[in-house]
Amino acid sequence: MNAYLYGLLMLALQRFYKGKKHLDKLQWKTNLSVSDHCKARVMNTLSTICGIMNPGYYIAMVNLECLTNCNGKNISNHICEECYYYKQLKEFVEFAMNQYN
Repeated sequence: MNAYLYGLLMLALQRFYKGKKHLDKLQWKTNLSVSDHCKARVMNTLSTICGIMNPGYYIAMVNLECLTNCNGKNISNHICEECYYYKQLKEFVEFAMNQYN
């Protein structure tokens, strides 16, 4: 769970290389279940905290999207390697925006 949260925060702070490196520790390219489990636990924990949204998180999401050259799903029917990181950050930003309101 620590690698997921740290990786997510690094993406949110536009430290994309470092964030991707930590998310890759979850072996998501071969099995999404660990990543999904960590995401659920992190979001559950953060749901008790109000006001976690920072405008910089949205900017990071937009900048990361610009770096994404998605071609859909890869041949092994897992999430596209190009957009995995963007989708993780997008879910976090949407979650944080909902917590802010």
